[in-house]
Amino acid sequence: MKLARTLSLLVALAGASTVHAQAPKKAPAAAEKAPAGNELSPADVQKAEKFFDELYSAVMKNQAACPKMATAVSGLLDKHQDWLKKMVESGKDMPQASRDKLQKKQSEMAGGLGKCKDDKDVQAAMQRFMALLVPPKPPAEQTEAAPAPAPAKK
Repeated sequence: MKLARTLSLLVALAGASTVHAQAPKKAPAAAEKAPAGNELSPADVQKAEKFFDELYSAVMKNQAACPKMATAVSGLLDKHQDWLKKMVESGKDMPQASRDKLQKKQSEMAGGLGKCKDDKDVQAAMQRFMALLVPPKPPAEQTEAAPAPAPAKK
């Protein structure tokens, strides 16, 4: 089911976002420092959680009206697409506590999405969301994957 994959990718995005919650508590000034390694900043974790909360609301509030759900999800993607692309391209992680919280909501959201699984506009919105969650391939990989055209025979 495409929607199930979308939700899995969403959790992967959540999983691709900070370990700030696992870090020991420090003075407020220390929390503002850039995180080490492969971690999102606390501000980015907060944005990711807020985005997911908005997505959850868009799905759950509109589960009885699929056209409204499609419009709400599309509007949310319009609003956050640049940020989502940056998050995916960063390849950074979220803290486990955030991932756990998002996975719980994902389970609830699956029921709401399931009610509109056959709606073409909801499918299109979720496919668009999935496309935003796929990191772009480096240019070298893109040119290697495409075979050279065969010479024309005369």
